[in-house]
Amino acid sequence: MLEKKRAKKKEEEALKEKRLEKAETLEKLLEKIRTKADAPVKLQEEGKGAQLDLTI
Repeated sequence: MLEKKRAKKKEEEALKEKRLEKAETLEKLLEKIRTKADAPVKLQEEGKGAQLDLTI
């Protein structure tokens, strides 16, 4: 019975670790997106109208 509890606890710890890694990866990705979104938007005028470059 103790072995089952230990095995279950190890599985839970592994899942927590995996979730933490995913959260950190997602956080880094969001930070990259934020820093690129803060970059100035380019305005290009061509002929009759204006064109916005909203690349992220």
